[in-house]
Amino acid sequence: MGVRERDLVMDSGMESLKAMIGTPYKASESIATTSDRWKQSETRLGVEFPPDYKNLVEIYGTHAWAGFLHTLIPGHVRRSLELETRGLRILGALLEAAREYPGSIEYPIYPERCGLYPWGVTDNGDILCWLTQGYPNWWPTVVINTRGGSIEKHAMTASALIASFLDGTLQSPLLLGPFDGKRPQNSDPGWEDGCY
Repeated sequence: MGVRERDLVMDSGMESLKAMIGTPYKASESIATTSDRWKQSETRLGVEFPPDYKNLVEIYGTHAWAGFLHTLIPGHVRRSLELETRGLRILGALLEAAREYPGSIEYPIYPERCGLYPWGVTDNGDILCWLTQGYPNWWPTVVINTRGGSIEKHAMTASALIASFLDGTLQSPLLLGPFDGKRPQNSDPGWEDGCY
């Protein structure tokens, strides 16, 4: 039996992240990672989350990558990092910007077919979105700079984008700009000896 296209996965950065920063003793308790909670969130939003993202959240939980990039997580206790709450606010803001400035966002916005759906944010207000075209395993990441209106598309999973951001190989003026285009110096995973 051959591999179905749906089962193929874009290169994941999970192994790179594990090699770079290790894994925590346990994921943060402020996240909801049970299969029921994932299903509930996916059903409410009408989105099937990429397996790479679920794996990232289940292993690393709440984390400020380089003290700068934050993953939105279903069921997070902080509303500013909760995937549904923050995600819907971001979508509303993107829709408003697209209405006010036609052509400013070159991709459809969820719930439109193949629309952008946010999975992360930065301290500078950048938004990291999936472009929900095709199977979730293959969704690229689109970075939107809300201050300058710039947009970048990266054919990378969430974990691959984070790994390349941390190791300095990501070709992204938007995300690496605050670090003078270099590897972020603060790549501390936020735990010691594998524990929070």
